[in-house]
Amino acid sequence: MTPVPPDLFAEADTLFVEARRIRARAAAVLNGGAGRAARLALIDDVQTLLAGLRGTQTAVRTALHRTATTRIAMAAYSRIQKRM
Repeated sequence: MTPVPPDLFAEADTLFVEARRIRARAAAVLNGGAGRAARLALIDDVQTLLAGLRGTQTAVRTALHRTATTRIAMAAYSRIQKRM
């Protein structure tokens, strides 16, 4: 049983690839003396990336919590069934 759905891992991988792209762009913007508009666009992209990472983190945390809760409930049910 996989505790976290594979699509969440795919979403996280996509966000990590995006983070690498933004990092390369940030280096170019900061080293190349880009204008204010380029810096603002970079800030917007970073904020969007952070929002995506937070959303994925919350989804993974929820999936793990559900799995842990399910395991605990199944173990309790099993103990009750053994006593009957």
